[in-house]
Amino acid sequence: MLTNVKFKGGRGFYGSGIYVKLIDGGKFIVDSCFFSGSSTYRLGGAIYAELESEGNIFEVKGETIIQNYFVYAYDGIFMGGNGILFDVVGQGSEILIEGDILFYNLRSTWSGDQGGALYFSALFGQTILISKTTFQICSSSLGGAIIAVVEQEGEYMTFEDCSGIDEGGGFYCSSQGQVYLNKMTFNNCSCRTGGGMWISYKATLQGEVTFSDCSTTQIDGSGGGISIICNNDITITGKMTFLRCQSVNRGGGLYILYINGVIANSNSMTFKNCTALSKGGGAYILTQHYEWLKLNQLLFDECKSQYGGGIYADID
Repeated sequence: MLTNVKFKGGRGFYGSGIYVKLIDGGKFIVDSCFFSGSSTYRLGGAIYAELESEGNIFEVKGETIIQNYFVYAYDGIFMGGNGILFDVVGQGSEILIEGDILFYNLRSTWSGDQGGALYFSALFGQTILISKTTFQICSSSLGGAIIAVVEQEGEYMTFEDCSGIDEGGGFYCSSQGQVYLNKMTFNNCSCRTGGGMWISYKATLQGEVTFSDCSTTQIDGSGGGISIICNNDITITGKMTFLRCQSVNRGGGLYILYINGVIANSNSMTFKNCTALSKGGGAYILTQHYEWLKLNQLLFDECKSQYGGGIYADID
């Protein structure tokens, strides 16, 4: 367990501050630590955590700050997790990030980088919880702050001034397992597609999720607030609000590409002063199976676009 430890400067190929390997029930805790002003050549700017076999626990808690890490390009090889990279093999491990955690100014110089602050690579059967965590000025190619390809729970997360090049200015989530996201705020985040968030496969959005001043950045971009590629059930049980979100192309606030499964909301969705230059100032929906798209309690206030100021629906 590390408590009130400071890491300043330094450089590493895998984790400039810490490299830790947990095997068969290992446990590692980072409590109220400070990481600042370093660089790494490839993976895990502050921490690289490798969890092998089963029953491992990695926890970040307290007033931990990870800031000013930059991942530099290295011969075009994959890079990710400018704050922390988790490489998990096996099942039954836990990753807990909860407390007054701040990820600040974490960036990359390479367009193929993934996860400006956090990168999770894992098989199914893990428990991953992110709570009461703030991401500020984080950037990457995919997932300006977070890229997750696992089953996950997240609540009370704030993304401010985060950006991506391709998908998910704040959060990129692609998982064939269930993802639960609760009480999230995205402020002034941007990306080509999914200015605040990009999500696919199976997910549940709970509590209040707010997108303010989020936007797409390129002419082919869609979903200034959130872009949803529905390959499985997407359930929205909480209240979603889009404020002044905009898209250069389609879906100023919300973009939905429906492929399979059910998209349904059981609470209100509000779009206020959202714009798209082409189609769907508030929302753009593309689907071949309209009967499985169940949206209700929608409010559009002063939304604008060339085609469909509130909603543009393309239904085959």
